[in-house]
Amino acid sequence: MYDDYFARYTMMPIFAAVYTPNPQDCFDNVLPTLKFYKSTRVKCYKEGPETTCHAYTAYDTSRKAIVISVEGTDGAVQMTEEVLSFFQEKVPFYENGRLFKYFNQAFFDLWNGGLETNFRALKYLYPDYEIWIAGHSLGAGIASIAASYIVKFGLATGENIKLVTIGQPRTGDREWAEWHENTFPYSYRIVHHRDPVPHVRF
Repeated sequence: MYDDYFARYTMMPIFAAVYTPNPQDCFDNVLPTLKFYKSTRVKCYKEGPETTCHAYTAYDTSRKAIVISVEGTDGAVQMTEEVLSFFQEKVPFYENGRLFKYFNQAFFDLWNGGLETNFRALKYLYPDYEIWIAGHSLGAGIASIAASYIVKFGLATGENIKLVTIGQPRTGDREWAEWHENTFPYSYRIVHHRDPVPHVRF
């Protein structure tokens, strides 16, 4: 069941911290038991212009959680790349539908660029912790895909993941969306009714 207090007072600071030079400063003010681990910043979608994707990992030994938070769209050039990618062929997600190529590639750029190493290090230290995954805009799509692959890679079950996104664009096809909904009991896509990005149909 959706927990508004958790979304507002835990996940919102986790979203906001991805935009700061030092996420720990943010945590110390509002989530003092949450500890920043490492950031990953990579060139995003190598087929396009020079844009970046960014995520950080953190952990909370009091609330027993590992955190991944993914930054949103980095300017107009990256937004254009995202929109253009909607008209390209989607890529398969195992036997469970298809994903938009840009979001899928951006996830793997981050994952292979250090996010996997950082996540696995925390998972090794805290194997029984919940996993909280957050993302905004482009980062919301990447976060949703990250949760999906973490389950497919056997690193966690859907029941042990809390996924909350803000302003998430359409990320995959109907078949993938249905698999996603059935896999993650705690997955919420928060949108503003005047934000065009989550409402675009492709």
